[in-house]
Amino acid sequence: MFHKKAPLCSLDQCTINQAYRCFQTAVGALPQGLCLYDEKNRLRLWNEKFSKLYELSGRLYAGMHLDEVIDLTVNAGKYGNRARADIVNDRHAFIEKRMQARFDQSLDTGTIVEIIHVPLEDGGWVATFEDVTILRSTEQQLVHLANHDQLTGLANRRKFTDVANRLIEEPSRSATTLVLIDLDGFKAVNDSMGHAAGDLLLKEVAQRLRLAAADACLIARLGGDEFALLFESSIADNGRFSRACDIVSVVVGKTKIGATEINIDASFGVATVGDVTNVDALVAEADTALYDHKRRKRAQR
Repeated sequence: MFHKKAPLCSLDQCTINQAYRCFQTAVGALPQGLCLYDEKNRLRLWNEKFSKLYELSGRLYAGMHLDEVIDLTVNAGKYGNRARADIVNDRHAFIEKRMQARFDQSLDTGTIVEIIHVPLEDGGWVATFEDVTILRSTEQQLVHLANHDQLTGLANRRKFTDVANRLIEEPSRSATTLVLIDLDGFKAVNDSMGHAAGDLLLKEVAQRLRLAAADACLIARLGGDEFALLFESSIADNGRFSRACDIVSVVVGKTKIGATEINIDASFGVATVGDVTNVDALVAEADTALYDHKRRKRAQR
């Protein structure tokens, strides 16, 4: 007895249908939104996470052109005030480059979407979309912490060094000026009133520096009671000392720490980027000028 074999096409179709259902399930379970376009930029596959991210649920269909998808997102205000034509032109120009890329898109809601674009061999392309708003915020906070003094909020020594190095390497900024400021008698405040009082004093000085040197490209606390200010604008030799005096005149004076009134005094030194070739030399030159200023003040007492 011969058994009739099932048609191979039926078995193949069953296998294909089962594989497709598994594929759809896998795509739907992805933590990112996903879109698949063919070589004519027509939408062939997407998941619900993409639809929800761009508020397009129930509005997409297979064969929909990329330009139509962009129209929906533009009409929903996802691109803010950007012109529709600019968005379309930019997207097509990018797709035609046939290159893999990772970039962020900021939506009008404040959501930041990381898009990973991958061209396919058949001329189409696939892209994933992930909400990275919290991640980017965390990254920004970490960068800020790495570059700023936690007590005063000013730039720290690391940030100061990075900026100063950049200025030294740019010949056009050879006249950039560093003003180094050191508080007089700060240790006595710490010793007599405690470190909490010293911290309040440093915060007050930082605030006064922000007001006095709003035109500085960088205000930093280098450590302890030492502050640094960098000016990108050229300050002539005969004007550098005068500018530093103006800043210090705003910093010094009376202030209250709790119920106690204390007097802030400070010394300063000035150096110019054009006179040195590295950050250490720049700081050393300003430091020498600062201690000369301290000695002159002591001699006048």
